[in-house]
Amino acid sequence: MEITHLTLQEFTQWDRRKFLKHFFAVVERIYFFFSASTHRLEVLLKYVPNVVKRVTDTRWSAHYEAVKALQQYFINVVGALNKLCDQNENIDTRGQARGILDAIQRSAFVSFMHFWLEVLGESYDTQKYLQRKGLCLEECTHKMKAFIVFLNNERNALLKQCIERAIKI
Repeated sequence: MEITHLTLQEFTQWDRRKFLKHFFAVVERIYFFFSASTHRLEVLLKYVPNVVKRVTDTRWSAHYEAVKALQQYFINVVGALNKLCDQNENIDTRGQARGILDAIQRSAFVSFMHFWLEVLGESYDTQKYLQRKGLCLEECTHKMKAFIVFLNNERNALLKQCIERAIKI
């Protein structure tokens, strides 16, 4: 797989909000691409044991589940998309598959995939903790402060680690 390389400095200088929106739009695009056709879904299921997940605007846990599924089976999803770029496929399928491949094979996308898996995983754990019955306000405050500390203290190290992971893929 060929991935466009991006330095840490270039990566951190990107318009983060714009790329954030783009990143989750691509994740959603993958879901819709495969779910729009039983043939495409059958091809995906030959490569991946589970269907990719959908991102919803209302639940960040859905973002976590979607990114987790994509990250877990990333190479397999790339394989399915490559299969759908075959000349035997119709031009619309080939074109959409190629467009998704071009978007997800960039180091920035792969880096963000790893980054968001970590951040959304922490967010998911925090949400689950806060939903427990019988918590006092002090426990909730402590968990929220721990999440904020994670975001503030680990952000740069996590970003660097995610870029390194992306380069290895």
